[in-house]
Amino acid sequence: MKKFVTFLMLSLALTACDKLSKADKAMKSVNEMNDKVDHTNNTMDGMAYDMRLAFPMQALQEQANYDIVEPIAFKLAPWAKKVAQYITIPDLLDLCESQFHEIDDGAISASVDKDGKTVNLTPDQIAKLNNQKRVIIGYTSMIAGFLPDDKVEQLRLEANRGAYSDTAVKLLTLRYSFIKDFLFDSLRMDKTFTNADQAKKAFEQLAEADKVAQMDNHGFLHYESKGLVKLNDGDDDPNYNVTVDHDELVSQWNRLLNKINNDQPTGGLGLGQTSLEQNQQKAADAQELQSLKSQIQAKLDYWAKHPQVKATTQP
Repeated sequence: MKKFVTFLMLSLALTACDKLSKADKAMKSVNEMNDKVDHTNNTMDGMAYDMRLAFPMQALQEQANYDIVEPIAFKLAPWAKKVAQYITIPDLLDLCESQFHEIDDGAISASVDKDGKTVNLTPDQIAKLNNQKRVIIGYTSMIAGFLPDDKVEQLRLEANRGAYSDTAVKLLTLRYSFIKDFLFDSLRMDKTFTNADQAKKAFEQLAEADKVAQMDNHGFLHYESKGLVKLNDGDDDPNYNVTVDHDELVSQWNRLLNKINNDQPTGGLGLGQTSLEQNQQKAADAQELQSLKSQIQAKLDYWAKHPQVKATTQP
């Protein structure tokens, strides 16, 4: 009887070991399959990422864009917005580091011909080179300006102590400039506000520039190009020199406050509304405008308490 029990236990043990071995093999096969699926998914994700970026980047770099001397083609803004939506910050930093180097890699006013002789460029050739660099600065500013908040935070961290700190500083500065000068000033402030939503949009855009300015307590955010060339000796320097000036930002907040007070938005055009509905809209707009004016005053109070310390040297 003991021998039978021992034999039975041994058989059960061997059967269990065989099942465990098969289970291990099955689990290993499942893990290998999961790894292959993950690899395929990662490959597909990478291809989708490349495809999402390829077309808007091609549109930005279309040769026809470089033939417009002035103004820089703001028709590029929708494509820049797409790039800002899809591109990762590491890829953006890689791209812009090389582009900034291309812009600043010498003020070219001469070239070398096939015989090795130095040939001065014509004014038209210099103007074309200058404009190519302006367009690159222009669409780079747009990309930076349209970045979502999480990517702006990544830029801030990189600017503080990253390997691409210089490039991140330039991008933050160009973001500030594009939002303040184009999205806020050119698109919003040249029109009469007829409703509270228009004033609110202007506030929101200037607030995005304000966020960048609040990062820059010591005046370290700046962008200066070096590769654009004067056409004539008496011309002004064509290079860009952009800083984040807190005093100028405060003047823009005051300008917006004055515009709201002067335009006195009346609740919209009243299209398709009854008199009652229009009066209700006017009351809602009045409440919204009062809230906006309070928020603007809070911005002015903040800057009155946090004057910018001008940097004597750059980091």
